[in-house]
Amino acid sequence: LPPDMAALANDHPEYVAALTKNRSWNYFINILDAGSYAIPLAILSEATVVPFFVSQLTSSALIIGLLPMLNWIGIHLPQLLGAYLVHAQQRRQPTIIKLGWLERLAILGIFLAALTIGLWSTAGTLWVFLLAYTALWGFTGLFIPAYSDFYAKHILVGRGFFYGVQTLLYGMMGLVGAGIIRWQLDSAQFPQNFQVLFGIAVVTSLPGMVAIHNMREVVFPQPPDSKSLGQYLGEIPALLKENRPFLRMLLGLAALSLGKMNIPFVTVYAIQQFNR
Repeated sequence: LPPDMAALANDHPEYVAALTKNRSWNYFINILDAGSYAIPLAILSEATVVPFFVSQLTSSALIIGLLPMLNWIGIHLPQLLGAYLVHAQQRRQPTIIKLGWLERLAILGIFLAALTIGLWSTAGTLWVFLLAYTALWGFTGLFIPAYSDFYAKHILVGRGFFYGVQTLLYGMMGLVGAGIIRWQLDSAQFPQNFQVLFGIAVVTSLPGMVAIHNMREVVFPQPPDSKSLGQYLGEIPALLKENRPFLRMLLGLAALSLGKMNIPFVTVYAIQQFNR
């Protein structure tokens, strides 16, 4: 066992035994979740499909360039609050389920925004889309701490291999998603091609919720300390001061998000230049 679980096993052997019993099941459930959710995320990529879609609604370089920022800020900034939401809870699954459904509602919002093209102003469609897209990544950021902590506890051994398999499957299903994207964009005209694509994103996001509902969680045996939000946030400056590598990582992520602002323009230019 890793050191964190070895120490816990001394005081709560029944807890570690239950984790071991459910390990294979939770492993399978995660593979189902990661594999299926890779397709909608490929369709909603901030580097390819979404910039192309937004470029059909506006020529604003500012809005197109902000798409990666919405993605990265949404993923990383809400994690602070997401960690607070579960820090005093002995279970993670209820929060995971709630936020998972909110993610799917945001994807549905993206699909519905695409359906409004031609029904009212282009500006109205664009802002509804951007609102839903921002909500998607914001809910994802809230989701990540609880989801990551669940698997950090429930995969006792072979965590590196587990994450390697997860990443491999995610990449393979991403290729499937790329094939779906290419087929649909070539076979239909705007806006029907994007409407179908975003509809596929809604449908293919649902198997992941089946997986999440079937996680087998073992309740953590030690009640965590509860803190007020103010106390929780007040400890952050000291945490960053004491953990310089963590601070440098955050600064690096911020710089990387700025650097990614150019990627959508490459996509839009390639499509306009080569008509592909």
